Amino acid sequence: MAGVGGMGIGVVNAILVRAGHKEGYRVIFADKKGLAIRNGGVYSQITFVKEGPEKGSGFGVQGSERNTTSPSSLNPEPRTLNPTTGMIPYGKADLLMGIDILEAARAIDPRENFRVAAPDRTCAVLNTYRQPTVYTLLGRDDFDPEALREEIYAHSQPEHSFARNLSELCEQRLGSKLYANLMLLGVAYQLGLIPVSAHSIAWAIKDSIRRDHRKNLKAFNIGRKLALEPRALPRKPEPETWGQLVTNKVRILRKTRLFGRAIAINFERMVQGAMKQMRDLPDGAKYDLALRIYDLLQYQDYAFAKSYVEKVRGVYRRDTAARGYAATIAVIWNLAKVTLIKDEPYVSYLLTRYEKKQRDIIKYNVDVSNGDRLVYRHHTKPELNLGRFRSPPEHHDSRLAPEADEPRQDPAQAPALARARDGLPRLVRKPTGAREPQHRRQLPAGRERSQMPRAGNGLPRSPLSQAGEGTGTDRIGIGPDPPIARR
Repeated sequence: MAGVGGMGIGVVNAILVRAGHKEGYRVIFADKKGLAIRNGGVYSQITFVKEGPEKGSGFGVQGSERNTTSPSSLNPEPRTLNPTTGMIPYGKADLLMGIDILEAARAIDPRENFRVAAPDRTCAVLNTYRQPTVYTLLGRDDFDPEALREEIYAHSQPEHSFARNLSELCEQRLGSKLYANLMLLGVAYQLGLIPVSAHSIAWAIKDSIRRDHRKNLKAFNIGRKLALEPRALPRKPEPETWGQLVTNKVRILRKTRLFGRAIAINFERMVQGAMKQMRDLPDGAKYDLALRIYDLLQYQDYAFAKSYVEKVRGVYRRDTAARGYAATIAVIWNLAKVTLIKDEPYVSYLLTRYEKKQRDIIKYNVDVSNGDRLVYRHHTKPELNLGRFRSPPEHHDSRLAPEADEPRQDPAQAPALARARDGLPRLVRKPTGAREPQHRRQLPAGRERSQMPRAGNGLPRSPLSQAGEGTGTDRIGIGPDPPIARR
């Protein structure tokens, strides 16, 4: 196999090694590790050796250059006896698997170490997706996948080879390019180029990929179908009948809702019962009814959707087929419109639900396998009032508009406001100079005070009998200050 870091070369290598051991092969393999990021070349070479009466016959498979050495229908002659190394000799590979077509082309280049392909024995299974290199991104170099495919076919057996953009198809059907390696493995197996059974490969996938083995098995089976019908699976089909719609929505409910299994069962039973009771509705009306039952179930709950179905059925009983059930169809549409109130929670659900996310992944070309992800944030801040609790008002910075926060005072009310403030205790800032004695005498409220000097260095050395008219701002202690004369 040939590819770059992050495409799953090592995963497929582990799957084939486990599957070969399960079926009794002596498996010899060699990996050439690249960078664990994009643009680092990764190669894997595998040889299957059959032990027993025909000891020495091998079936070589190359991870990136899938090297296969075995008695098969395409290569009936015996292979190298008793191989002791995983490195495939020049031109001796039975299968070349190119997850990255540029790296696969290097497997046939005489200037490279992995010159394993030969026109008389090598089959090629290629992914023609164009993965840009660093120089391609910088605009210094470029390549054409079709030209590379023709070059590889010239050094292999084109009648037993396969080439298609599996990464794009994988993203359309599975939501990520990450599974292209297993899809390519499925193609190679169905073409008869892998010497192990499908059962052993499925067991090895489950044993090697514990977390997401179901989707990997699905990718493997899609690859098998592509090998049988190359024109199959053009794109992911959309539900066309109400039965297909129900199947699709049941999967979404199971995947996205808490207690999704029970909710999905109730939804399916409700729709099936409604269709039996209104069996004469047109197919388009049945599709619309099933879709709106799903929307109402997501909007509130099962009882809410059930009441909608009962109202629609009540109109259906009084409607007639001669009029094409026009009244029932109108109720299916308009009753849902007035029931699904687009308030703040429901609009937030519509903008972040599973179906919307899948559309956004395609719309914005989000590559989940490359670490890309979508994050939805809710920016509105509604006011919340619970009993005596009130949500705090939005913060307002008085520095932006001091005139609006601090209304002007009437000059006539200034003396009265000053006397009122003097009668209240205040916490004031202490100066950084010498500490004032704690036995300082407090004056009664309302008595005229003098201020500290404007530019005094510390406290005055000796108080004078008469108070001055200072305008300082530093005060000490709680309450009015005693008179301090100018120095």
